[in-house]
Amino acid sequence: MSWAVEAVKNLRLNCVIFEVSSKEVYELITKSLRGPRDCLVLNNLRALLHTAGISRFPGNYHITYVHHSLNRVASEIAASVTRDLRLQFYVASGGPCWL
Repeated sequence: MSWAVEAVKNLRLNCVIFEVSSKEVYELITKSLRGPRDCLVLNNLRALLHTAGISRFPGNYHITYVHHSLNRVASEIAASVTRDLRLQFYVASGGPCWL
């Protein structure tokens, strides 16, 4: 999630929907946006969301929960990226050529 937020911030993208496949992670992220948390990872993510202007949820940004069965393509991309160590940013180019 931090990588995605950082990419959105650096590339100055707008109209972005962040989809999270874990209900627990979604709840932790959205609740951390409403109040303080002791978890360092969540605090860092919250700060990153704030500096990217996402914590205020303007009309162009949204974080949503999507059940993993409905997010199969994203899961396959993530598995391929991590398995093949394709760790460079590909957001700006509209997707990797190997899709």
